[in-house]
Formats: sequence, C-alpha cells, structure tokens
Amino acid sequence: MQLSYRNSTWRPGYYQLRSELQYDNPYMYEAGNPYLKPARINTLSYLLVWKYLQSEISYNLYRDRIIFPLALLSEDVILFQPVNLDKSQNFSFSAVCSPTIGIWKPGLEFEFIKDFIKYGDIQTNYNKPTVTLALKNNIKLFYNLNLTANLSYQSKGHYGITYIYDTFRTDILLSKQFFDNKLRINLSANDIFGTNKQKSVTATNGGWSYLWKDNNTRNINISINYSFNATDSKYKGKQASNELNRL
Repeated sequence: MQLSYRNSTWRPGYYQLRSELQYDNPYMYEAGNPYLKPARINTLSYLLVWKYLQSEISYNLYRDRIIFPLALLSEDVILFQPVNLDKSQNFSFSAVCSPTIGIWKPGLEFEFIKDFIKYGDIQTNYNKPTVTLALKNNIKLFYNLNLTANLSYQSKGHYGITYIYDTFRTDILLSKQFFDNKLRINLSANDIFGTNKQKSVTATNGGWSYLWKDNNTRNINISINYSFNATDSKYKGKQASNELNRL
C-alpha cells in the first residue's frame, strides 16, 4: 500500500500563449491567450497492490486549470480560446486484474473519472463521469505462436468541459517467432468492427460545437522484425552490456 501527496505545476505552451487570431473556417476561429497563468495541481492518491490485483484512488484539486471554452463572435461564428478556471476538482478510481491461467494471461482494466467543474456566464456543471473498460487477452499457443485480443469501451460523459460519446474498439494480433526469437512476424487486425468513432459536443456561453469524426483506425497490418546480435555478450560484434538499453 502507498499513500502519497504531490504538488505540481502545469505550464501553458507557447502555442496557447500566442496573441494572433487564427481562421479555421467560416464558422470557427481560434486564438491564444498571452495572459494564461500556470495551473497548480494538488494530488492525493492511494495505491493498493495485492497479488495480481492493483487499484488506485486519486483526488486532484486544480487552481487556474486551463480549459478551452467557446464564445460567440457573431450569430454564426464561434471562437475557441484557452482561459484559466479559478478552481475545480477531479476524482478517479482505477483497478487492474491480471492473473495467469495456464497459457492464457488475461487483463481486466477498469477506470472511473469524474470532474467537478462549473463554468460559464450562467454557471453550468460539467460533472458527468466516464467509465472505461478494457479486456486484454494474451494466449501462448504452440511453436512460439502468440494470440492477443483486446477489447475496450468508453462510456459517455464529460472530459473537462467537453461531452464525449461512448466508443468501442476490438483489436486482434497474431505473432510468430523464428530463429531463437530473432525473427518475428506479426499479423494484426485493428478496430475490426469499425466502431472507434470520435463524437463530442462543447457547449459554453450560448455556443455549441459538434465534432463527428471517423478515426480511420480500421485496418490490417503485416510486419516483419529481425533482431541482430540480440544478446548481452561483448564478443563477436555484440554489445558489451545493457547500458544502451538503459539509456
């Protein structure tokens, strides 16, 4: 078990501090904010590890958190510009269970995140939580053949002041090793059902921005990797130590 406290500072990038107004399209502009202040974060977390189970609870208190609201420049034109939020909180809980059952090594991951944010000319709450579930499966088959199947799901909820919609993804990887693990051939199918879509809505100060995007993650890949001198011997042209790996 571990109980910890951390005080950290998140500083804005130069792009966020820029002073010009950027044209994106006839309906949307972007701008920086040279008056942004660094965000200060106080984090209290508790970690528990027991056998193949690991869980963590975390609470964050933000001062001057940087968010990206929108404002109306005219009746049909919106402006995105980063600003500092006086104070907000965040709570998260995560758990990972990864036992080994013979040739099968499953991994079940769970994450719960909830923001406590109020913002806007008319104060609006942005505090609907999100839940993420992931099931990872690794099966060691015969003759150095490995099968990996991953499924992940994220529920609807707020991410900052943006409301994101649920998404689902399935990936499969088949891997085969040859010549004392020097040669590896991978065949993978990603986002098999084509369900990994990006959908979100940002609504602040009377303006609404919708994002519907296909991430184009549905694909099939074949890769071949060969490792030369993959030992720690210092002779016969092989590396003398694992110092390079450490660096």
